[in-house]
Amino acid sequence: MASRVLKQLGEKAFQPLKIGDIWHKPAISAKNFAKLRRQTVGEGRSVICTALLDLVQSVQAIAP
Repeated sequence: MASRVLKQLGEKAFQPLKIGDIWHKPAISAKNFAKLRRQTVGEGRSVICTALLDLVQSVQAIAP
């Protein structure tokens, strides 16, 4: 499920969304993000995994 959402939303799947005055949770939680990262590392570097690793590295570069 999380990998499908990641493919659809990309980096925005990890960011909270503000609609009006209400904040909504990110589409992919930090817990599921960690699971995806571990799966990616464990499975090796297929095309999808490579894209996920690139996304993980870009998000980690942004976050302190």
